[in-house]
Amino acid sequence: MTFHQYKALAEDLHPLQAGDKLDIETVYADPGHPENVFVLNGTALYRAEAAILLCQKLKVIVERAVELTPADSVLRIYDGFRPTEAQEAMKFFKKSLNIPEDMLSEPGQGGHPRGMAVDCALVHKEDGYARRRYDYGTGFDDFALDDGNDFRSLNEPPSGVAFADRNFKHHGFSVAHNRLRLEALMQKAALAEETVLCPLPSEWWDFRFPKNEADLKYVLASFNRLLFNDYGPAPEIETYEAFTDYWHEHYTPQIIPAEKRFIFGTTPKVPPREKIIFYNDHPPLSEKDVNAVGYKILADRPKFPDPFSKQP
Repeated sequence: MTFHQYKALAEDLHPLQAGDKLDIETVYADPGHPENVFVLNGTALYRAEAAILLCQKLKVIVERAVELTPADSVLRIYDGFRPTEAQEAMKFFKKSLNIPEDMLSEPGQGGHPRGMAVDCALVHKEDGYARRRYDYGTGFDDFALDDGNDFRSLNEPPSGVAFADRNFKHHGFSVAHNRLRLEALMQKAALAEETVLCPLPSEWWDFRFPKNEADLKYVLASFNRLLFNDYGPAPEIETYEAFTDYWHEHYTPQIIPAEKRFIFGTTPKVPPREKIIFYNDHPPLSEKDVNAVGYKILADRPKFPDPFSKQP
């Protein structure tokens, strides 16, 4: 990747603005937030005024999701762009918090350091539940496993799956409904822009663009959950061609149950290859990269090395 590619991606990041149906709750900017587990000596990862930044195409999808959000709800955003230095800092908490490998990316990995992932939830708008989050079975950044050591481990034997995992099957109907409602909203917004999102399997709150063509299997797993209540393994596909073949074979009016057709309002159309964003085609960004275009994210705290430093 060249310096100009880093600069171009940094210039493509844009802040989200709170509104009537969009809440901004930057968890990592508040050291007193009950769900901020990444606090060092009373200091949060992000500065208090840090904006939630997203690449333009993901920002458009989130704004479309806001338009589609039901009247009784508000879309709440917890995080978007995450500098590589923040990812490096999070590694210091990995062992003490017993965070599973698939729930915290290595520095430079994943959609967050490219502004191509968003953490979100639906919350109540009013009626005595003033901005209270719907029940998703866990909080944001809950990394606990159903391993027999948590008070929620009621399965015999324990499943070994994270409680936040989209395929954890023991939360009950209400939690499953709320998770699918959020997932359907985000996928419907993406389809309206002729693309798809790749919900992170291990975290119900994380929606991102796929890493590469092989990641499209997780997109299919998402649609299988939404259309067929199928929580089985992701289909074994590796290419866009296999993705389209699977889509055309399974997502037809003859196969989709009648009670599920309302989710997208019409039979979902497979997005063209050129409309799908693969985050691995773009470089991860550091705090210096976004400082260069006028944004400051990280709080003043002990400096962690940027593992992706580069020179113009």
